[in-house]
Amino acid sequence: MRRSQTIGVARALIGTALLALSCTLVDDLLSARLSGGTATPTEGPPSGPAPGTPVPTPRPLSDVIEQPGRYRNDVLGISFDYPETWEPAPPSQEGDLIVLYSTDGSATVILSYSFLEAGEDPEDFADTVFEQVNGDLGLPVVARGEVHTLESGQPAWRALAEDSADPDSQSFELIAVPRGGYVFLLFLISWGGSPPGTDSALESIRDSLQTFEPLPFGVDRSNALFLAGTTPDTFDPALWRSDAGGVIGDVFSGLVQLGPDLRPIPDLAESWDVSTDGTVYTFHLRQGVTFHNGAPFTAEDVVYSWERACWPETGSDTAPTYLGDILGVDRVISGETREISGLRVIDDFTLEVTLEGPRAYFLAKLAYPTSWIVDESTIEDIEEAPNGTGPFVLARYIEDEVIVVARNPSYHRGFVPLEYIVYLLYPGPLVRLYEDGEIDITYISEELVDRAADPNDPLHGDAQPTNDLCTYYAAFDATRPPFDDPFVRRAFAAAVDREEYIDVISGGENVPAAGLFPPGLPGYRADLQPPAYDLDEARLLLVQSTYGGAAALPEIVLTTSGSGMGVPPDAALLIGMWDEAFGVQVQVEQLESQSYYEQLYAENHGQIIMTGWCADYPDPENFADILFHSASLQNFGGFDSPELDALLEQARGEGDVVGRLALYGQIEQMLVDEAAAVFLSHPSVYYTLVRPYVSGYVSTPIGIAQHMNLWIER
Repeated sequence: MRRSQTIGVARALIGTALLALSCTLVDDLLSARLSGGTATPTEGPPSGPAPGTPVPTPRPLSDVIEQPGRYRNDVLGISFDYPETWEPAPPSQEGDLIVLYSTDGSATVILSYSFLEAGEDPEDFADTVFEQVNGDLGLPVVARGEVHTLESGQPAWRALAEDSADPDSQSFELIAVPRGGYVFLLFLISWGGSPPGTDSALESIRDSLQTFEPLPFGVDRSNALFLAGTTPDTFDPALWRSDAGGVIGDVFSGLVQLGPDLRPIPDLAESWDVSTDGTVYTFHLRQGVTFHNGAPFTAEDVVYSWERACWPETGSDTAPTYLGDILGVDRVISGETREISGLRVIDDFTLEVTLEGPRAYFLAKLAYPTSWIVDESTIEDIEEAPNGTGPFVLARYIEDEVIVVARNPSYHRGFVPLEYIVYLLYPGPLVRLYEDGEIDITYISEELVDRAADPNDPLHGDAQPTNDLCTYYAAFDATRPPFDDPFVRRAFAAAVDREEYIDVISGGENVPAAGLFPPGLPGYRADLQPPAYDLDEARLLLVQSTYGGAAALPEIVLTTSGSGMGVPPDAALLIGMWDEAFGVQVQVEQLESQSYYEQLYAENHGQIIMTGWCADYPDPENFADILFHSASLQNFGGFDSPELDALLEQARGEGDVVGRLALYGQIEQMLVDEAAAVFLSHPSVYYTLVRPYVSGYVSTPIGIAQHMNLWIER
């Protein structure tokens, strides 16, 4: 789901004539994984200082100092000078960097920027912007497409529109300067009757414009990883909804972590013992661990973090999933008590955890951020100054612009090779930024897979294949008509041609989903058969339903994410199939992408819900139990089957691996037979790009915290 790129248009308003520019917006929702791929190291990471030698702290960051009469943006690499008496104003449009007004209000300057797609010419882009803006102003064009040399010696594209015969007319000048995948746009506008010196001031501003290699807070690329990202919804692990990689895995840590092979490995817990019946885990915690502010870490911090995650006022919708196996968690979530009865502190570094029953996947669940450890004494400041025990410390954060994390010299698992990680937030088209050296790791969308596979393409040597453990599906709301009738669900499922769906939506690249479990997940069955595509059978099932046919069906609404700029292709295709089968006109409701899942949790959706799930830990319970148990928050369709619940609960405690997978086979077959959802597709192999100088990165089908294992080797 991406926000379309649009060309910004500057508009001059009559009278006070405030100039505004609405510039490009990009990737509304980047991949939850900030990076993927494999960079196979020839040797292990740098070992750091010799034992007994203090680990070096990162070089100090330089604060952004605003100088009167000078604008400088070290994140984007752009600056210019202006008269000190002129007044800067906060930008009112997305994409604007700074707005300036002359002292008497007779001139306005706006610096903005946009992103260039691969192969897009910056001069053509600037010319289009100039044409649209001047189309609003209606001024005679004096110059267009000139090459103007700035004081720095850098060439710039220039256009000018003014009516020299009218002393009261406006003048409008546009200067465009490209840098890498960006184009910076400087708009200069003045009005007739401007006092002496206005034109020379505008010329001075124009000619002082210059671009430079970005140095966010002084961080250079010698020992820093640059990544693309989005503004996080939260820095609170209890509220986190994405994977364990990225900034949350930089700042925080838990008792265990998933290693590159997706097996739980020790983190804050040095080791653990499990009772013979599998219900009691005794964790032996690392000693000498401190939070970033120097406060010591003990077992009490674990208890506080887990109980807080379950308190109703915290508002965690992931706590029931990832902590719900612990005895007494349900009573804390319901508000009956504040303490989890299954937790017992034996001493500062020993914690006993009692489960409701044996759970083979319990340790893997603890690798998800919900259970990660926070500091009670600084919890009120967690969004502004998150204080964890992770390998990096939050150093700087400018919302929607940049996050910088710095090496934690006291990290409990040893030396962290990277000095800094810089997350550029909403930076633009990712592949273009990678090609231009702005970021070091990124994913490739499906349309660029051919480039990655081409040995003659410059991206080929950097591209690594990855398989995600994901399933996309359309869930039926089994609590509301008409899908409370299983015959209607089966009818709609039988009317879906999965082969056509795969061909149209992914060009045949994705894998048709016969059931819930994706390839590569334990329990996946290649021989599972989905409901056959059979229009005659679909129509017969609908006749056998309580509705007796399509004519008596109530209005049906399909909920999906989007901006309302046309029905998304996947939803449109399904609607067309159901129309062909039954003559049913399914209505579409699009919810804003950023708040889509909040709306689903709040049950603000139609009877069909477009959704998907990617594994947080490699176990079929992570799909079946979380998505279709009647008590699960993620069961958006409200599917409720006592028989299914009983099988799910039996599978939770089954200790025999073969027997457990057999149970999940029954569970998956039941979901298919009962048409709890239309399982549509699994993603095909995709590619990620990793710079050759980034060593230590391991491709995994689940996002894991691993930045502490990376190093730069140029």
